[in-house]
Amino acid sequence: MKKRLAEDMQAGYDFALHLGQSPGSGRIALEAIGLNIGGSSSQTPDQFRPIVEDGPVAYQSTLPLAEWSVKLRRAGIPAHVSYHAGTFLCNATLYYSCYLADQLGLATQSAFVHLPLDLSQTTGQLPDMASLPASISAAALHLILEDLK
Repeated sequence: MKKRLAEDMQAGYDFALHLGQSPGSGRIALEAIGLNIGGSSSQTPDQFRPIVEDGPVAYQSTLPLAEWSVKLRRAGIPAHVSYHAGTFLCNATLYYSCYLADQLGLATQSAFVHLPLDLSQTTGQLPDMASLPASISAAALHLILEDLK
């Protein structure tokens, strides 16, 4: 992940909008903070490691997440700003994207958006899991991208 992200960031994009899914959530989560810690749920806290040795503790997205959240809710799309992207790949992607921009002097602004599972991914699951039609997630992304023009 680090190598590919570093290669992609070298292109000097204005924005890096990273996407992932959040099983069990029924709303769009706009992740505000990437922490310099990584691990999985099968590990104990003492097994977690920094994403970047001697890197800052965290990075906060500089994109207008609160405004996006309001814009999405006004459009009838459930959304909120989240302050914890987890400790696995989603968090690492946000953190490392911000880290690279900072260290390489890039103007790239990064955000991570957690999308709920689509209805088709949860149908027949026991217990029922929260979900959101993919068309609504796509509409949310469209509104966010419009704001980045």
